[in-house]
Amino acid sequence: MANIIKTVEIETNTAAASKGLDLLTKSIEKLDESSAKLNKTTKKGNDDLSKSSKKAEKDVGLISKGFKGLGIAIKAAGIGLVLVL
Repeated sequence: MANIIKTVEIETNTAAASKGLDLLTKSIEKLDESSAKLNKTTKKGNDDLSKSSKKAEKDVGLISKGFKGLGIAIKAAGIGLVLVL
């Protein structure tokens, strides 16, 4: 048996596929930029929340000390001793 080799030429139009790939690439780049902006915004928001939380903790501590001081002042005036007993 003889081997038969044939060459086939195929002509394709890949312009539409190429354009679609370009659009996909641009969309992925925009998604990457948006993701970076979101990460930056989230980090800033977390940092602000952390600072606010620390400030609130400090303020609550000061209020607690103020109430303790008020209790001591009332006891020093003699009123608190009667209420405590």
